[in-house]
Amino acid sequence: MAFALETERLIIRLFTEEDIPTFIEMHIKPEVNLYLPKRSPEEHRTFLLEAISRGNVPLNRWVMEEKATGNFIGSCLLREFNAGDPQVIEIGYSI
Repeated sequence: MAFALETERLIIRLFTEEDIPTFIEMHIKPEVNLYLPKRSPEEHRTFLLEAISRGNVPLNRWVMEEKATGNFIGSCLLREFNAGDPQVIEIGYSI
């Protein structure tokens, strides 16, 4: 079973390939990327395809969508802050 977390108003779920264009459209906006590394659309596509291929693992990227409408509202992630050091985990999000 694929990971999903639901609240009264929010669903957090695994990315699918269908989510990639919406994610890229959101992340090419300067106000979204103010504190994020600048990436090309192809770089975004590449790391999302990697996230999709990892599937149901504890450290990954997920879609955040509005439960009532199914609208994409952002993404979140859990990852090692320093690659190779599982003791320190980074929580990230973009909305």
